[in-house]
Amino acid sequence: MGFSLIAPHAFVLTCIDDNGSIELFTFSESALAPPTHIVSLELPQKSSKAELGSIAIHSGPLGSSTHPHPRPDTAVLVISPQYIAGVRFALYPFSIFVLNRTLLFFISRHQHGSVADRPLRWEEWSKDSTRIIPDLTRNTWLRYVHGQRIVFPPFGGGFSTQTLRILDFNVDCFEGNAIEPLHSSATHNLSVYRTTPTRTLRSHKSIISDDNVFQKRIVSKLPCISIDTQICSSVKFETFLIDQNHVVGMRLRKETGEVHLQIFCF
Repeated sequence: MGFSLIAPHAFVLTCIDDNGSIELFTFSESALAPPTHIVSLELPQKSSKAELGSIAIHSGPLGSSTHPHPRPDTAVLVISPQYIAGVRFALYPFSIFVLNRTLLFFISRHQHGSVADRPLRWEEWSKDSTRIIPDLTRNTWLRYVHGQRIVFPPFGGGFSTQTLRILDFNVDCFEGNAIEPLHSSATHNLSVYRTTPTRTLRSHKSIISDDNVFQKRIVSKLPCISIDTQICSSVKFETFLIDQNHVVGMRLRKETGEVHLQIFCF
C-alpha cells in the first residue's frame, strides 16, 4: 500500500484490489477523530491476462513557514502501477500523473455535502485530469518530484549522448524554447555543465492500447511541457533528484565510495 500526504490535512492511499484504486482521506488535528474517507478513484480496468502487482505513489514535499515549497494545490502526484501479464509473467510499469487540485476538488465537494456513494470508475474522473505513460525507466530513489515537475532517468540517445527529461505540468509558463540555457559552474566534487534544453508543449492525447494489460484503450490528456536536454552517455548516474531550480545527478565511485554531484540549473 502506498501513502502520500497531499495537503496539511489530506492524504492518499493506494489499493491493489481488483483494478486498483486511489483512496482519498482527510483528517483533523484531534487524536480521537479517525480519518474521513472522501472517495475511491479507480485505475483503468485491467485485462483478464494481467494482475496488478504493486502501486507506488510519490509527490514533492509540502511547504512550511520556514521551508516554502509550491502550494499543495499546484503540485503533481505520481502514481506508478506495475502489472504482471503473459505466460512469461512480463512486467508492465506505468506512470500516472494527476494534479493535487483534482483530488482537493473532491474534498471541497465533500465538505459542501456532495458525498460519493460509490467508487468512481477511471473513465468518470481521469480523462482530462491525468496523463498516463509507459515507464521505460523507473526511479529507484525518491525526490524525483517537486511541485509540478518530475525528472526521469536518462534514456535513448546516440553513441555519446542520452536524453534527460523533465515533465512540467505548469503549462501556463510555456514560452517555447525562448529560455536561458542551463548554467555551469564547478567546485570540488560538484560540477554543472551548460546545455540548451528543448521545450515542447504536450497537449495531445496519450493513447495506450495494450490488450495484454488493459481491457480497452486508455486515453488521457492532462497537458504538460517536456523539457529535454542531452547529457553524456558515458557518465553513469545512480539517480536524479529535483527541486525548484535544480536537477541533481548523483554519481557514486564504488572503488572509493566518493559521491560526485552534477547540477543542472533552470
